[in-house]
Amino acid sequence: MHYPGKEVAKTIALRVGHKSLLAVLPASHRINRERLSALVGGKVHMLDERKCAELFPDCEAGAVPPFGELYGLPVFMDQALVGHPEIVFCAGTLSEGIRMGNVEFMHLVKPKVGEFAEKS
Repeated sequence: MHYPGKEVAKTIALRVGHKSLLAVLPASHRINRERLSALVGGKVHMLDERKCAELFPDCEAGAVPPFGELYGLPVFMDQALVGHPEIVFCAGTLSEGIRMGNVEFMHLVKPKVGEFAEKS
């Protein structure tokens, strides 16, 4: 997409117990699982490839968009993305992206915001 990693959001599909969720964070960061677990109220685990394919049948593997409401999933967004005027993320394929205003994204997705990412 030709944007610096700190300006691009990546979406990671996780589970806590038997429920799935999406975590949205800067592409240049990684999840601090302890912080995210505290935020969501239970230990988080990565979803396996099979479960991701089931939950996101309209997306390419590894290209989950951050629109959890389309899939019945809550979205957790790292605080590091909140101050950016725009957010850039994948559109369900590995070759297409979406750039939109962060205010519009927050209004549309209504993510729960917290601090759970750290620089890689």
